[in-house]
Amino acid sequence: AIIGKASVEGLLEVWEKRFCGVDMDRVTRESMASNMPDPSLGALSRSVDFGAVDAFLSHSWHDDADSKWEAVQLWRSDFVAKFGREPVAWIDKYCIDQKAIEDSLVCLPLFLAGCTKLVIFYGPTYPSRLWCMVELFVALQMGKGIHDIELHELPSSSPFDDFDAVHAQCFDPKDREKMMTLIEAGCGRIEVFNDRVREVLKQCQDANARLTRQQKRGSGLSLLRRKVSEEEFN
Repeated sequence: AIIGKASVEGLLEVWEKRFCGVDMDRVTRESMASNMPDPSLGALSRSVDFGAVDAFLSHSWHDDADSKWEAVQLWRSDFVAKFGREPVAWIDKYCIDQKAIEDSLVCLPLFLAGCTKLVIFYGPTYPSRLWCMVELFVALQMGKGIHDIELHELPSSSPFDDFDAVHAQCFDPKDREKMMTLIEAGCGRIEVFNDRVREVLKQCQDANARLTRQQKRGSGLSLLRRKVSEEEFN
């Protein structure tokens, strides 16, 4: 439903022209603090092959800029520590052609499919922004599972149970109408969509909790081994 009447051939042609990513060391705090379009940022992105973008960054422009920037930088530093290079990300402000926004948006399913992970920065206003929820929905429709989604909760984030697409908003009311049509076409009823979104977010939260417990357990074992080793040496 999101692609409307566009042909597959037309979508692929647009995707080949528009699919790009931006190296995270080129992303500035100032650009992430404002939702105002800035066509000049497109020059900082680069064309990439399918699967070469590490993360599709999903976030609300209405969340606190400082908290979000801190979370983004923590994710970035963890990635660099793990892989030894800067992550390449799809960020709407950098990767959507501001002169052909409609063409870029119909390719959202392909953009999401071309990114290794969907990385969500979930703040207080995230569940009230319909585009954010649709990004998650489309990712699931494109076959991404819980292991392909990273959830980073910002301070004072809203409970997942608070999400209701009926109350979520878009900057452009026309976009909201399109999104609601998309949801109904994919789920049949809004309630089904709401339940699915809440379920996925809760699963991601549970996965984070398990990872934290594993890391604490691993850290505790390392300290114990070090203490035993020191005692044996002494």
